[in-house]
Amino acid sequence: MESHRRCRYTRGVPHLPHRSLLAALLCAAACTEAPPPQLEAPQACPPQQAQVAAPAAPSTAPVEEATQEEPPLLVRCVEDDGPLVQRDLEELENRALEAEAKGDAARMLACADEALRIVEDDAVAAHLRAEALLHLHRLDDAADAFTLALALAPNDPWVLAGAAELYANHLPLRRDRTLAALAWAERGLVHLPPAETDLQVQLHRLAAWAQADLGNHRAALVHAGVALHLRAGDRDAQVIRGRALYELTRFEEAAQVLEKTLASNPEDAEAHHLLGLSLERIEGRLAEAEEHLARATALDPAGFPPPVAVDGEGLAALVHAEVAALPERERGLLGKGRVPVRVAPLPDIADLRAEDPPLSPTAVGMFRGPPLGIAAEEPREILLFDRNLRRAARNLHELREQVRITLLHEVGHLAGEDEADLRARGLE
Repeated sequence: MESHRRCRYTRGVPHLPHRSLLAALLCAAACTEAPPPQLEAPQACPPQQAQVAAPAAPSTAPVEEATQEEPPLLVRCVEDDGPLVQRDLEELENRALEAEAKGDAARMLACADEALRIVEDDAVAAHLRAEALLHLHRLDDAADAFTLALALAPNDPWVLAGAAELYANHLPLRRDRTLAALAWAERGLVHLPPAETDLQVQLHRLAAWAQADLGNHRAALVHAGVALHLRAGDRDAQVIRGRALYELTRFEEAAQVLEKTLASNPEDAEAHHLLGLSLERIEGRLAEAEEHLARATALDPAGFPPPVAVDGEGLAALVHAEVAALPERERGLLGKGRVPVRVAPLPDIADLRAEDPPLSPTAVGMFRGPPLGIAAEEPREILLFDRNLRRAARNLHELREQVRITLLHEVGHLAGEDEADLRARGLE
C-alpha cells in the first residue's frame, strides 16, 4: 500500500561558523561639475485682483546656520601615504592579504579598494574586497561584491567558495540562496586545482550543508564523508555527518558520531543539541537526551532556546482554539473529510521511515492518509507534535503561530497540495 504521510517541520540546527572567502564590487563614481543656472528673462505678470497681506512681523527666533558635512578623507592602504604616492597593484593585494592574516579587516578593505582604483576589473582585488566586507559583517555589500567577483572569475574555486560561504552560512536562510550556494560549491570542486586540501574540505562541507538545508541528507552524508576522509576528525564535517544521520533516522549512528565530536569539543552547543535529539529517539536514553539538550541551551541560549513552557493540556487547548480559528475553507475541508486533529509527543519512527528518504524527525506536524478525492484505505488524521513544536518557538505567541501555520500546511496536504505548492503559499 502506498504511504500517504506528509509533514511540516522547522529547522532546529543553526549553521556552522565556517571561515569566509570573499569577492568584491566597487563602483567608481564620476564627478561632473554642474553648469551655473541660467537666469530666465523677466516675465510680465498680468494684473490680479487680490488683497495684499500686511507684512509679517520680523521673527525674533535665532537663525541656525546651515552646516555642511565635510567629505570623508580617502582611506589609503598605507596610512601615511599622501595623494602623490602610487603603489602598484600586486603590492596592494599582498598588503590586503597581510592585513587579513593580522585580523585587520578594515585595513584589508582599504588595500583592496585602492587596488580597484588602479584596475577596477581586477578579479583578485575584487575577491579580496569582498572577503574584507564579509569579515566586517557588511553582508549586503559583500553579496554585491560577489556579483562582480563571480563575473570576473566565474570558475575560480576560491571565489566560488567565498560566494557559497556567504550564501550558505551568513545571509538569512532562503531556498534560492541555498541552491546558489550548492551550485557554487559543486562548481568549485570541478575547478579545484590539485593539492588544495583545505579548500577541498571547505567546498565539501559547504556542499554538505547546502544539501542538508535542501533536505537531501544522503547527498549531505556523502560530502561530509569525503571531508572526513580528507581531514579525519574535522569538527564541522563530523557535525554535518551527525545531522545527516539523524535526519535519515539512523539515530544510533548519529549518536556515535556526535559523542566522538564532544569527546574533543566538550563545549560544542550544536553537537550537544544534535546528540540530545538523537538520544531522544533511542529507547532508554531519554534522561541523557534531556541533559544534552539542556547543556546546549546553557552554552548557547540564543541558538538553542529552551522549549516553550506549556503543559500538554495547555497545548491541546491552544490547538483546539487554532482549529476553530481556521479560515472557512480549511474548516470545511476538515469537516468534509471528517479529519481529527490530535497532539502526540513526537513523530512515530515507523511513520518517518514509511517514506524514502525518511521524513524529518523534526516534523512539527503530519497528515496521515490520502488527499480528499482518493479512496482512503487508512483513516485520515492530522497530528501535531508536542516536543518539536515547543522547540520551534521561543514564546507562547510564536508557538501559537507555529500551530496555525502547521494546521494550514497539513490541511493543504488534505486538499492535495504538495510541498512545492505549500512553499509557494508561504506555508513551508
